[in-house]
Amino acid sequence: SFAKNDIGFIDPTGTDHDALGVGLKKALYNYMHGIGLDEDVRRWFDFHVPKPKVAKHRIARALSVPPGPV
Repeated sequence: SFAKNDIGFIDPTGTDHDALGVGLKKALYNYMHGIGLDEDVRRWFDFHVPKPKVAKHRIARALSVPPGPV
C-alpha cells in the first residue's frame, strides 16, 4: 500500500460506510467536472441519505466574506 496511516474508528451511528462509496465517487467525479453543483447532494445516492444539517447557503456566505488581516 502507498501509506500505512489509517486510524481505527468505530462509528457509533451504525452507518454503512462501504455503501456510501459509490455515491461519493459519483459526487466527486461530477464535482470535479462542475456538474450538479446546485443539486441536492442526496441525488448521488441510490438509497435514503439524511438531509444535510448545514444551511443551504452557509458555504457561499462564508466564501463571500473577505479575509481578515494576516
